[in-house]
Amino acid sequence: MQREEFTELTGIYPSMILYRAIEQEYMDSEQDKAEFCRQYIQNIDGIAEKIQRLADTAEIDRQQKFAELQAQLDKELEWKYFADLGTCLNQKDYEEMFEVCRTVSDETAVKILSASFGLIPEKIRIRHEVQDFERNKYGDYRAKRTFQRKPVYENCECNYIRFDCAGRQWELVNGELLSYDH
Repeated sequence: MQREEFTELTGIYPSMILYRAIEQEYMDSEQDKAEFCRQYIQNIDGIAEKIQRLADTAEIDRQQKFAELQAQLDKELEWKYFADLGTCLNQKDYEEMFEVCRTVSDETAVKILSASFGLIPEKIRIRHEVQDFERNKYGDYRAKRTFQRKPVYENCECNYIRFDCAGRQWELVNGELLSYDH
């Protein structure tokens, strides 16, 4: 039975993984297409549930195989942390700072940046997401992890704000403006 025939008989358009499980179960049965589809729709003797479990297992196996191949490829490409792109402040240090500094609103962060560095408030856009990067042996880059960060400010020596201003990307880290490249 073709996928299109199954859809026509059941009104269900299965994913390819589900259809492969349906097709295998149909081939193992001695029923005609119409009867098989009727039993599937009505889940007679739990056939639809059985097929779904087979499809779920096949999907888990596929994902596991993909993860293994990805890990093997990553090892071969020698991906390593690359400090020259992405956030200038590692996540552990940010989390420690987050514990001791107070969180500030985006509006307050804009006022701090404007007052401290003379930036035009209308040009400042606060960002809440940062990434760190890896580089492989061929010089290719990729984002390794993405972190959500709120602006924090305790004083001029304990602060963090990720922002864009007039087409440039920045981080304020403990009173120092640092270029955020990605």
